[in-house]
Amino acid sequence: MSKRRLSRRDFMRMAGVTAAGATVGPLGALRVAAAPRRQEPVEITFMGWGGVEEDEGVQAAIKVFEEEQSAVKVKWLHVPDNYYEALLANIAAGTPPDTAFVSQNDYLTYVHDGLALDITDYLTNDPLLGQEDYFIQPQETERSADANGRWRGIGSTWTIMHIYYNAELFEKAGIEPPDFTEDKIYDWDKFIEVAKQLTVDANGRHPGDAGFDVENVQQWGVHWPADWWLPLDAMVTVNGGTYTKDGLLTLDSPEALEGIQNVADLIFKH
Repeated sequence: MSKRRLSRRDFMRMAGVTAAGATVGPLGALRVAAAPRRQEPVEITFMGWGGVEEDEGVQAAIKVFEEEQSAVKVKWLHVPDNYYEALLANIAAGTPPDTAFVSQNDYLTYVHDGLALDITDYLTNDPLLGQEDYFIQPQETERSADANGRWRGIGSTWTIMHIYYNAELFEKAGIEPPDFTEDKIYDWDKFIEVAKQLTVDANGRHPGDAGFDVENVQQWGVHWPADWWLPLDAMVTVNGGTYTKDGLLTLDSPEALEGIQNVADLIFKH
């Protein structure tokens, strides 16, 4: 067990900047696990999203869980499409799942609305999860606890943002790609400059050139998704801001706002 924890910590150190991924809540299952043993197993519902691979992975994990103990059975509610519509519909109908996947940006809203169980005492008293070094700290507490320091869920993943580039296009344009050495790391201005050089319309013009045709671009210099919170969180983080702190959203700080504005400028200005 200690070896596994060490390797996770080493991975986090090597990965550098990290962002919180999906969070599981409200974790009613832990309430059952802490109860006295019963003759008949208790069934809990577990609702989640995902494609075929994630569906199969969760079912495999449930099988192992049920083989290791006999007190709890899990009914997996797989919703591959329109997940949050289905989850909110169940909540509104008074039939919410006992546990569910909740993305990090929605997690705080669920906590604020009182939809997530306080599981702090259950975690503290659990022989495995209550171990001092079980979670990666302080990151896990920062993303799982509310403003009062009470845990309402457990993070299921850490997601590392990556940027991939086409080495052939860099070579064709005569541009040296970025590297991790100090003199080759791109700052934001350099990133914009290179992205413009790699963006070409049908007439070979670049953004900023006279006559550049934005409606007839043959090659884009960068694709930065703006319809998902995680790439925005990455921009906020690298710009010195934070997405959340003490259970509250902190996107109104100057650093966070500038990071988000940089993404908007990338699309609508540059």
